[in-house]
Amino acid sequence: MASVVASLSQQMNKSMMQFNLTTSVTQIRLNLLGTIGNDDAWTATIEHPSNESVFNCLKKGSPACVNESKHAFKLYDASKTLVYDSTKPNNGFATNGTPCSTFSEAKGDDACPLRVNLFWEPVCSSDCKRPQDFVRVEFTYKPKSQDLGLLFNPTRHSLRQSRIYLSNATPVVTCGGAGKIYLPTGFNGFSADSNGCVDPVAFRGPAGPQGPAGPQGPAGPQGPAGPQGPPGPSAEAGAVASSGGGAGGTASSGSGTASSGTSSPPVSVPVKVTCRVESISLSNSVGMPSCPGTYAISSVACRNDGENGHCAFTCIRTVCSGE
Repeated sequence: MASVVASLSQQMNKSMMQFNLTTSVTQIRLNLLGTIGNDDAWTATIEHPSNESVFNCLKKGSPACVNESKHAFKLYDASKTLVYDSTKPNNGFATNGTPCSTFSEAKGDDACPLRVNLFWEPVCSSDCKRPQDFVRVEFTYKPKSQDLGLLFNPTRHSLRQSRIYLSNATPVVTCGGAGKIYLPTGFNGFSADSNGCVDPVAFRGPAGPQGPAGPQGPAGPQGPAGPQGPPGPSAEAGAVASSGGGAGGTASSGSGTASSGTSSPPVSVPVKVTCRVESISLSNSVGMPSCPGTYAISSVACRNDGENGHCAFTCIRTVCSGE
């Protein structure tokens, strides 16, 4: 089970790194093309002294440019601020899109695995004194460790395009300004919009498997006490007397005194009780024997006198009096 969880976790991490890499490359590409397509930025790039040897043939016409020759250059924005220097082979980008300067074509570098080559390419037919401006944007991915060995297709993101089609009014820049990519044929099942733009989501890989559920969190704090219950029934004023007796026994009774809103505790007062037992003897010859009044049968003796039965029985009762 642990190996399955570890495998799923590795797949999720790799899928996330793959997504981050694709997103970063897409954004880097949009930023570079947006700057190249800006006419003011391109003029600043051509006129900058650091690019003198690159664009000299384009500006002066002599010596003539060489058809389809590639020249690395430094890209500047409209304010003449350096955006990216393609002339230094160690310049590149981290997987999150941050510029870096430790790219290595030979050994690779995990902190700086992305490289972008920017080339200016004059295209002409005859004397090549007024060539067309073509630009190349070429991506390379060279990590050092196998952990970053992600799927990356440089040709999908690289570009060779006439700069006139990248200018401010072109679909490429229009799509770039909306955070999309100009690809009128659509891609990966996603159709282009009315401007020929495709959302970057079309370049994402499939979602990885869902990871395992995390451990249960700790119990929360105890909640507040509930509301107080209703009051119980009020005690009756006074006290209830209890009494009991037996032959020769003593009974006790309780009493209380009620007052408005208050009650006094019951007070026990001893009472002397005298009891005696009274008995009567009876007989009958018909039905079951029975005693009168408060008497109860104490004993019964029956005999058979032929046709009729005869029973003699004793009835008793206890009579008590107290002082």
